[in-house]
Amino acid sequence: MKRLLLASVFALSTVGLVACGDESGNAMDPIGDWGVAEQSPGNAHLSFAKDGTYRGHDGCNTIMGDWTASADEVTLEPGITTMVGCPDGFQSPETVTVDGDDLVGHAGGKDLWTITRR
Repeated sequence: MKRLLLASVFALSTVGLVACGDESGNAMDPIGDWGVAEQSPGNAHLSFAKDGTYRGHDGCNTIMGDWTASADEVTLEPGITTMVGCPDGFQSPETVTVDGDDLVGHAGGKDLWTITRR
């Protein structure tokens, strides 16, 4: 009976850990190139590398830095960026989320743009 109880507790705790999202493959995966079909000045596009770095354009400035993924979002740690005068109210993304083949940029609790996997 004790073995059955221990096996049940172990099985339930394992299911709970998998559901939480962790570094074992349950984190959101942004690796690759994202953008619009026709690149032109002012269009957002990002590339995420396996080494945890990203680079691209946020719609106003060239951006690059490091990224970390959780089960819910990808956090962008700013690195080098250009300092072009952007329109009033413009925000660079703080996080992105992957929704199928769409990448959505977020800042200040708002959706900034949606680009697709290339």
